[in-house]
Amino acid sequence: MSVETALVDAKRGRFYINPHDTVIGRSLQTYGEFAEHEMLLLSHWLQPGMAVIDVGANIGTHSVFFSIQVGAEGTVLAIEAQPEIFSLLQQNLNLNKCQNVVALNAAGGEARGEIELPALDYGKDGNFGAFSFCIDDVSRYLPTNSDGEKIKLPVIAVDDLKIEACNLLKIDAEGMEREIMTGASGTVEKFRPLLYLENNNRASSSALIEKIQSLDYQAYWHVISYFRPNNHTKCADNIFSAPLELNMLCLPKEADTGGAGLPAVAGSNQWLPEEIQQGRFSVDELLRLAESFGDKFLR
Repeated sequence: MSVETALVDAKRGRFYINPHDTVIGRSLQTYGEFAEHEMLLLSHWLQPGMAVIDVGANIGTHSVFFSIQVGAEGTVLAIEAQPEIFSLLQQNLNLNKCQNVVALNAAGGEARGEIELPALDYGKDGNFGAFSFCIDDVSRYLPTNSDGEKIKLPVIAVDDLKIEACNLLKIDAEGMEREIMTGASGTVEKFRPLLYLENNNRASSSALIEKIQSLDYQAYWHVISYFRPNNHTKCADNIFSAPLELNMLCLPKEADTGGAGLPAVAGSNQWLPEEIQQGRFSVDELLRLAESFGDKFLR
């Protein structure tokens, strides 16, 4: 099915969005940015000529940012599973003249294979970036086609792609981060890249942290908010109910310089929201830290 689109001029480029997307699309329309705290942080590591792998690229907000940061001599591999969203990703890469990006329509995983998923109804409101292969009944939280249509997608392991270089591996895969890391272990051991991983899921957090530790990496919590008072459009309204998003910046121990002041992940059983509730961490302080990384955006 074709997806309704709208064109948005944003801080990091121009993007075709699905206006029914209640997080990425709505954030770009309202604030002219999405997950800006992530880009502020990563801009301090990315340099011209670097190689980036973006697993869970969605419509390309990060891939376009990565493309500009690494420049013409750098490379970006953008991997996105949902075919309709992948189409928007391709359009946005073309729109922003990202000639150094290769895009693959596939799901990341531990090994090559195939996966079946319900066809979503992109003409209704939903947080389509929250689609997860870990949940059986997707229709409980996202609109699906009424005819029960299913689509099949290839699953790929990063290691099978025979990557020639990798300086940053970013994974945003709604609870599948550990599986994707397992399928990328050889690449990580060979190139020792910076890792930037979503870790929003309590059920999968311990296994993900253990995987990172097994690769001899130190993880740091990076807490962000999709609403920034100092957003690109200066909109003062917070349209998001979820106050925080949890990510981990992970550095190889042989190159660890302290995680730029981010709080270290203390162990596989640590769950930051619990420690916030117990008063060990302050949300305001964590978000002030996220905002403190000045923009080193290259253009």
